[in-house]
Amino acid sequence: MGMAALALLLAGAAPPCAALARQGTPTLQILSAAIEDGACVVRAMARPRPRSAIRIELRLPEAARWSGRYYQMGNGGFAGTIPSAVLAEAARRGDVAAATDTGHAGSGFDARWAKERPDLILDYAWRSIGDTPAVARRIIAAYYGRPARRRYFMGCSFGGRQALVAGARWPAEWDGLIVGAPAVRWPATLAAFATIAASLDRPGARFTAADVARWSIAARADPRWLARCRAGPLCLSKPQRHALMTIVQSGYPLVTADAGEWARWILSRNASPPSQRAFAVQARRNLFPTMRQDRLRQTFAIGSLAPFARRGGRVIAYVGDADAVTPPEVGLTELRARSAALGGALRLFVVPGMAHCQGGSAPHAFGQSLAAPSFRDDAVHDIRRALETWVEQGRVPERLIAATPKRNDRFVTLRAE
Repeated sequence: MGMAALALLLAGAAPPCAALARQGTPTLQILSAAIEDGACVVRAMARPRPRSAIRIELRLPEAARWSGRYYQMGNGGFAGTIPSAVLAEAARRGDVAAATDTGHAGSGFDARWAKERPDLILDYAWRSIGDTPAVARRIIAAYYGRPARRRYFMGCSFGGRQALVAGARWPAEWDGLIVGAPAVRWPATLAAFATIAASLDRPGARFTAADVARWSIAARADPRWLARCRAGPLCLSKPQRHALMTIVQSGYPLVTADAGEWARWILSRNASPPSQRAFAVQARRNLFPTMRQDRLRQTFAIGSLAPFARRGGRVIAYVGDADAVTPPEVGLTELRARSAALGGALRLFVVPGMAHCQGGSAPHAFGQSLAAPSFRDDAVHDIRRALETWVEQGRVPERLIAATPKRNDRFVTLRAE
């Protein structure tokens, strides 16, 4: 028990964690504050605007174990839940961690909340990202009596986009960002999911994972294979060619395709998760009717990271080249352009054979998620340590070593671009 906690107990006051229940304001309701798994867990409801109801969860390690760092964790898909297990793991590392449901409840594949609620779309797209650290600052100051010395945002997929938005919209709030497979053009990507599904639904257009595997090998052997192949067992029918070209032109390279991932996400006829079609159906029914396309593009625009970089902010980004969810070529094009504009403040790692955020046939674990823990807790094997070392010690990350999760029997060295 810390000295501050002991003093409060001797004075007859409530334990420090329970006392955080009194930190509410007219726009902030503390729902609970209690010790769980060795950390103080605070659950709150922020109402910074009329009709907003943004759930926020913080996990605070005991004062003697606190690293002084604050991590905000991103969401996936259409958000709607708080990744409590991710927050718990961060608190065990000694970091304060927080996340939000972005202002609505539901699964990451469910956008029913968005229908006729443009205010909730704004909360989801960007406003809740800024509301959360404001709550965290209040709770951290009350619990520890001092602010966080470093502040980081970490996310993948839609969470990777959130990390970029955090740095662009609130450059003074953050010291470092971890950006994984970012959904940088989210409305356009959702529309592409629908276009791909429609191309596969044309008569004679369907193909299988086995076809993808064979065609990927052929494309690696001859980059012009698809354009030249007009007859033979490996060649495609006209509808198949149209569908495959639609997929490739949407940002999914055939040469790095993981046949199993394509089967699950791209080729699936199932409109229930997990599939691109599930996202497309939800967007068509709920998101797109609520906002015009030009307003959606504006709402989900990211903005410039230049002010963030000028303040000394740093970004580590990663993309798996076998991703079948957020198109890897779209993400890489965006991140390379930003890297060129930021003058060394962004380091990009391309992960061969990695699927969406983690997974795939190749070594892909470097501490980016619970499913992909680092082999060692250091700046070469763990992406969080790499960013912390860069921000706090000035050591630029030139490489990361990815391992096979759990077995740790294969490794690959990733070089920063």
